[in-house]
Amino acid sequence: MAMPTALHPVNELPTGEPHAPHERLVYDPPPEYAPRAAHVLHPAETREFEYKNDKKGETIASLKILAPAAYSKHIPTFYGAGPVKGSAYLHLTEPETITSVVLSVRGQFSPGHSDSLERLVLFDITKTLWSKDSAEAATDPSFSHHKLSGTHSWPFSISIPERVQSVGDGSGSAPGATDHVLPQTYNERILSASIQYQVILHIGRGKFSPDYEIPCTFGYIPLTEPPPFPPLKTVAYQERTPLLGPTVDVDGWVSAKKINISGTLFNSHPVAIECQLFLSAPLVYTRGSVIPLYMRMQSSNQQALDLLATNKSLTVRLQRRIEYSLPMRHLKDTDNYHAGKDERDLGEAVWWPDPSQGYNEFAANTQTHTICLNGELHLRHDLAPSTTLPAFTIEYNVCLHSVNAPGFNMVKTPVEKSLLGHPVDIVTLFAPGPRSVRYGPSRDDEDRPLVMEFGMAFGPLSNPLPG
Repeated sequence: MAMPTALHPVNELPTGEPHAPHERLVYDPPPEYAPRAAHVLHPAETREFEYKNDKKGETIASLKILAPAAYSKHIPTFYGAGPVKGSAYLHLTEPETITSVVLSVRGQFSPGHSDSLERLVLFDITKTLWSKDSAEAATDPSFSHHKLSGTHSWPFSISIPERVQSVGDGSGSAPGATDHVLPQTYNERILSASIQYQVILHIGRGKFSPDYEIPCTFGYIPLTEPPPFPPLKTVAYQERTPLLGPTVDVDGWVSAKKINISGTLFNSHPVAIECQLFLSAPLVYTRGSVIPLYMRMQSSNQQALDLLATNKSLTVRLQRRIEYSLPMRHLKDTDNYHAGKDERDLGEAVWWPDPSQGYNEFAANTQTHTICLNGELHLRHDLAPSTTLPAFTIEYNVCLHSVNAPGFNMVKTPVEKSLLGHPVDIVTLFAPGPRSVRYGPSRDDEDRPLVMEFGMAFGPLSNPLPG
């Protein structure tokens, strides 16, 4: 097996108990989205997972893990700093040579399924629970003549580093070190790459006996959140009133670049339309919530705009792009280089006319006509949050693919897959204050689950999971 390469955990690691999924964290919000690394959280209901090493039908060693029940469907799943809690057990009916009991908690990125491929270690925390050379062993009556007997247990609690650093020369203090949020567990069937987390109990048995080892795979969810909404949007969500458009709420919207599209009306009349897509500010959204959209279209042809003033004229989708590779400088053997990428759409926006906008609001005494549409992208609860790890990135873009309606045909551009794309970030927590409100209708396909290979439950971490 190839040797792993290590990233360095950030020095100041948070400690504390996991927060109940529905409880609010109280703190001063950062200027931009960030991991919630500085907060002491309170315990939620836990679920116990047990892993055993049996010999002749009897359990010799076992590992018990306690994890938040709400997010641990089939495997223990932790979020934020954790901690990873549990106990290690030895059940020795006869004296046996035991040299050490060591627990490791680690995270790693693997570019493929083959054991020959090198791996990037995100963090590796090792704790010796018992050693034959310790003061505890010297005074333990069950440890005699270098052999241990009876039943023994060692509780443990290990915090998870919420950030890791990637550096060029392997030194965490080197100039240019970049801080990254620890990524969520990733193991979709569409890609061979994976982000994996494990607890490993290792029991040393001396030179002439094979050691006992009990591995446990666990899921991990980072705690990341967006900034608060701008003032007018906050008021709209508090009072559950329609959002104000970008003309009034200037701070509440971010404009993508304007684009000009060409088409034909009834297969005979050429038409030019200027489109300006707006995204709700800030451009950081909680999975399971919505991305409010606003489209302004202007043209000298009123009839073309009338045809486009429907809920089916625009195709705007959320695009996810994953890229991965181990940098060549990290490889012991360059033959182990492995890279890949995947790009796919994970949701399409719904649209409806903006009743507050007149057709000629921006066209007084001109030959330019205007229509405005409200839109929403409904974000899936199981979206993987944005990830900036150099070896493994998950990026999202809101993309406008087409503008079409019965009677109006857009001239297709064969080179570009989409007319425009604007980057956004997906996070796991809600911001303090009111939540975004869904105004538009649901799509039939938006709740279709992604195909995953691990048993983690997903959803925004500051409220109960959807049923």
